[in-house]
Amino acid sequence: MTETSDKMPDNATSRPLVTFLLISYNQEDYIRSAVEGAFAQNYEPLEIILSDDCSNDRTFDILKELAESYDGPHRVHVRQNTKNSGTLRHLQLAVDEAKGAFIVLAAGDDVSRPNRVEKLYDAWSSQGSWAIFSDFADIDYTGKVTKEHSKFEAIGEKRHGLASYIKGRTKEHNIVHGATSAYDRRVFEYITLPEDDYILAEDGALSLLLHILDKDVTYIGAPLVEYRKHDYSLTNSTRRRLSWSKLIKAEETIAMYARSSSNRCAFILESHRRMNQGEEPRIDIELIKRDMNNQRLVANWWNMNSQQRLMALPKMERTLLRWAFPRLMPRRLFLAFKFMAGYFRQKDAKQ
Repeated sequence: MTETSDKMPDNATSRPLVTFLLISYNQEDYIRSAVEGAFAQNYEPLEIILSDDCSNDRTFDILKELAESYDGPHRVHVRQNTKNSGTLRHLQLAVDEAKGAFIVLAAGDDVSRPNRVEKLYDAWSSQGSWAIFSDFADIDYTGKVTKEHSKFEAIGEKRHGLASYIKGRTKEHNIVHGATSAYDRRVFEYITLPEDDYILAEDGALSLLLHILDKDVTYIGAPLVEYRKHDYSLTNSTRRRLSWSKLIKAEETIAMYARSSSNRCAFILESHRRMNQGEEPRIDIELIKRDMNNQRLVANWWNMNSQQRLMALPKMERTLLRWAFPRLMPRRLFLAFKFMAGYFRQKDAKQ
């Protein structure tokens, strides 16, 4: 781990140390602006951890270069995982090296506005919530603001997938928006995660963990993050172009997300098992078990032979059957039909 700038402001003892944790993976085109947003924060004292999840591009090299050239008031650390671990485990490993009691998260392709940590800290210190998130501005791949003020779509949305897992006392804000989130450090003490449990969407897992713990979430209705939408984002891609390689990649991505969703379900069930003290369950255990098993089938779909895929159909939820039926044919034949269908859709759209 690289450490730079041990300067601390004169008023360092007047407020607690906060950790700004910027996590990255293969974001060399955007990481500079994300780090500049971290360095521009006006809260002090601030520890900035620049953490990379074993990127295979120049992301980590850029992080080291920026940290070494930094000459500001914040304390900066650079670290990298030894292998790609997925977002939740990445956070767990990085938080183990953090010193702040309040952890502000940032992604390597987004930009935090200078007052972000200040606003989040004020809310945390006054309300004592274990999670806080905010609104955001939309930016495109160049960094241009395309919409100044956007809200997380799950705000007040009972149809959100994760909301169906929640039982017990409902709250105004149950689902945290990961791109704008910050957490009381104590929430990470409750995470028990096997080394190979690859979980991409940490916000869903942590939202349900907070619900099991009966901890409050605070929402700030101000755009504190510039949230980037671009072709290679894991969660908000704008990519629509058609090619054979992208069709293959799309099937691999489906399997990756299904594996992640299945592992998230397993994480929540295990968290409930460890923390429930004979009280009424705060999550819908049977629904989560069903989803876990269904997502495992999706994740392993192309590893099964034709007979195994056919026998899996009765075990799948009805909503997945539309996805599964076309994939009963051999993989290359399915991809060929999908390619041709996409080709004709694009041709019709141009006419």
